[in-house]
Amino acid sequence: MSKHGNIFSLENRKKVNSFIVKNRQWFILGGAVILTIPLFVLLFWNRSTNESMTPKEETYRYVAGVKIEYSEDMTLIRENDVTVIKDMDEVEAGATPIISSVTSKLIVPVNMGLMRPHNENPLKRVNYFATLTKNGSSIEINNSGTIVETNEGFLYDGKGTYIFLEDVVVTVGTVSYNISSLSYVKEIYGQSVEIYDLSTQFYKYINVTDTDAIVTSSMGYSVNVGTGVMTIGDTQRILFSDIDAMGVLQ
Repeated sequence: MSKHGNIFSLENRKKVNSFIVKNRQWFILGGAVILTIPLFVLLFWNRSTNESMTPKEETYRYVAGVKIEYSEDMTLIRENDVTVIKDMDEVEAGATPIISSVTSKLIVPVNMGLMRPHNENPLKRVNYFATLTKNGSSIEINNSGTIVETNEGFLYDGKGTYIFLEDVVVTVGTVSYNISSLSYVKEIYGQSVEIYDLSTQFYKYINVTDTDAIVTSSMGYSVNVGTGVMTIGDTQRILFSDIDAMGVLQ
């Protein structure tokens, strides 16, 4: 037998039990931490790789001139930085807004930059699954539960999709289109321009080769949708295209 005695002896067991009783709060806390760490990692992993949103109303969108309608059961799924529309089938959403068939509302399927040219902090990020709703003369942006109202500026994805929050004029070549607030313009450079007016539900698909869509606002700025260049007075600037690097709209 060891000179330290039998560790399983009655005396030693009593000492161990006494130590555990005196320090039981630390044992409980330590066990909780051990259990919490993998749970936190699991929740974080699931949130960062797989999120979803179900509008619970009929919606639609346009793809290359074709109107595609979705049921109330349609679900938007965000997985590995890609948004997928799941209804009768599954398809990648891209940046084209999802339009409500019931109310004056758009759903943003991807992160977009909010540019308000005359605001003190003009550039912020609006997260995917944000909703944009007409509220009188203003647009209500619900960004992950944070609600902000504005009546100027535009959202853009850095790749040719723009949602305008005020009345603007869209010029393609020699033809101009007046569209109301909460309407969008999308250009695939050198291929096509799409225009959608939420108020009138007017939609136009235009084939282009060497012509860009120029959007002009009464607020004193214009945007070349194809090149991403904004002009204010005599000043031109290329719009910042790294959307994820922007601060979140709060």
